[in-house]
Amino acid sequence: MIAYMDSSLLVRSYLHDEDGHREALTLLEDPDITRVTGSWTRIEVSGALIRAARAGRSETDEQGLLATLTADLEADGRVTELTALQENIEEKALELVRDGKQERFDATEREELLRGFLPHALRSAGLIARCDDRGDAVLQLAPPLVADADTLDEMVEKVEGVLSAAGEHMAAFAHAARA
Repeated sequence: MIAYMDSSLLVRSYLHDEDGHREALTLLEDPDITRVTGSWTRIEVSGALIRAARAGRSETDEQGLLATLTADLEADGRVTELTALQENIEEKALELVRDGKQERFDATEREELLRGFLPHALRSAGLIARCDDRGDAVLQLAPPLVADADTLDEMVEKVEGVLSAAGEHMAAFAHAARA
C-alpha cells in the first residue's frame, strides 16, 4: 500500500502531545506501507517542529526534531519525498488567456469559462481539476498520486481536448455577446 504523508500527519508522529500521535507513529513505522510526501512537507513540518520545541512541547530540542525529519526524508528514510524540477512545473503550468495573445478575460468571460463551461467539461473528460481566478485565470490539475508516463500523457490529451472545446465555446460566447 502507498500512503501519502501530509505535513499534519508527520508533525503528529513527532510530537507526543498531538491528537492522533500513536496512530500517526504506527503508520510511519508500518513496514507494509510505502510512505510518500511532497517537497513542501519539509518546509511546513520544519516550521511546526521548531515552534513546538520552542514552546516546550517536545522533550527533544529543535535540532533533534529537525534531524529526525531529515533522516526520515533521506533517500533511505522512512518517507519518500516526491519532487519535480521547477522548470518542469513552469513549463507544464497552464494560464488561460484569450486568443493566445496573453490578453486576460474580462469578468463575464471568466465567469462563463471558469464556472460555467470548464467544470462540466473537465468532469466529463474524467479529469480532477479546478479553475481559479484569484490572480490570473488558471487551471490546476490533480493527477493520480501514482501515475506513469502513459497516464500523464492521457491526461495531457484530455486537457488539450477540453481546452480546444473551451476555445470554441468562448468564441461562440463572444460572438453571441457582440450580437
